[in-house]
Amino acid sequence: GMLNVIDEISKMGLEIFYVTNNSAKSREEIASKLVGFSINVDVDHIYSSSCATAVYLADLPGITQKRILAIGSDGLKNEIRNQGLCLVEEPPCDFLVVGYDVNFSYEKICIGLDAILGGARFVACNLVANYPGEGKKLKPGCSAMVSAIEAASQKKPDVVIGKPNVHMIERLAIKHSLKPDEIVMVGDSVEYDIAMAKHFGCHSVFLNNEHCSGEKVENITPEFTINDLAMLIQVIEGNFKCTM
Repeated sequence: GMLNVIDEISKMGLEIFYVTNNSAKSREEIASKLVGFSINVDVDHIYSSSCATAVYLADLPGITQKRILAIGSDGLKNEIRNQGLCLVEEPPCDFLVVGYDVNFSYEKICIGLDAILGGARFVACNLVANYPGEGKKLKPGCSAMVSAIEAASQKKPDVVIGKPNVHMIERLAIKHSLKPDEIVMVGDSVEYDIAMAKHFGCHSVFLNNEHCSGEKVENITPEFTINDLAMLIQVIEGNFKCTM
């Protein structure tokens, strides 16, 4: 029922944005995947931890004179390059960025350790522990890569960009001139989606599902809980339509 829900929300005159902790794909790659699901989306309506990390770096003072070493996918590296930043392949560097990497290795832990010991600031795209892959089998997330380098260097990331931190939704709100109470975050994770909404002060709708139904996060409670995506229309019509 996803396409019908998207169509109904669009008819209400509301804008739809896609906010994802995915750090492996560029926004263009994510858009292409959505198109494969028959969802037409503007790239500017996609907020990913890969792009958000690149934008965070680009906003730092004097960043064009800095060297960035990225351990992650080509999608992450392309987002960094798209911001006009200088990528290097090995230390020394000023920033070490770690994202999801299916080709992660002991050698990359060594590279990350060298970068941090050399004084690089440690930037993590997100700290997602695992995610459901093909056949609903859980797979290691970005946190596995970050944690390996953290253990070797005995240094935690200086900054974490992805959910539940508010970098992505804060950027979205600023760019599209939205106030927190004009945003409804819909997600299937209390730990990441609903927690981000809570931190930012926007509305939240939790889509209960078999992977996250038992998920408990202290002091984080969704404003609304639905068991089927079609119920989202009723929640919006009954609670938000007149205030947005």
